[in-house]
Amino acid sequence: MGEPRQNPDVDGRLRQVVEELRQRLAEDEPAREPAPADVHGTTADDIAHDALHDPGHDRWALYRRAASAPTAWPLLLRAVRWETDLALASAVVVLMLEKVPGAERKSWVSALAPTARPFSLVRLRELAVYERLCAGVVPEDFGPDDIEGWSDWLQRRAALGLDEERVLTLLARTGRTKKARRTALERLRPMVRSRGQDRRIP
Repeated sequence: MGEPRQNPDVDGRLRQVVEELRQRLAEDEPAREPAPADVHGTTADDIAHDALHDPGHDRWALYRRAASAPTAWPLLLRAVRWETDLALASAVVVLMLEKVPGAERKSWVSALAPTARPFSLVRLRELAVYERLCAGVVPEDFGPDDIEGWSDWLQRRAALGLDEERVLTLLARTGRTKKARRTALERLRPMVRSRGQDRRIP
């Protein structure tokens, strides 16, 4: 799984930071709840799936606990830098992108080896798109081509979380998956009915 970094010095540094992370979390007991399941598409757990079948599984469980403990985040960031399982490191970053302040997100992506960054970079961009839409910033020329360029994750996330009628209408019409279209339509119906309109949507 992933692209291992074959370097004894790196392995030693990883063992050291993992041990520091365990100690920090032990001080922060009771244990934190695991990160919630993401129903919007590809998740950190999906990326780390193969790690459940190798020794990295123990680190993934530790990293998930650390993700729920802000005092452990600096150590977790160090662990990402030294993690030898690049898929596991990528999973941690994807998990953290929605937890840390926006200004800190790039530092998490940069902690990954360059070959492990593509997925996290996409998620970084799409989170920015989603947050702008949540704030009501919808470009005048927003249209089907924009929706088509979104990942399945962003389409489902937007269908579930946005209240912008124009975006939901486009998702109900042109969403890539049946689930995204149906979710957008279900969110859209109350908005139309609240205006006393009975027209078929979309």
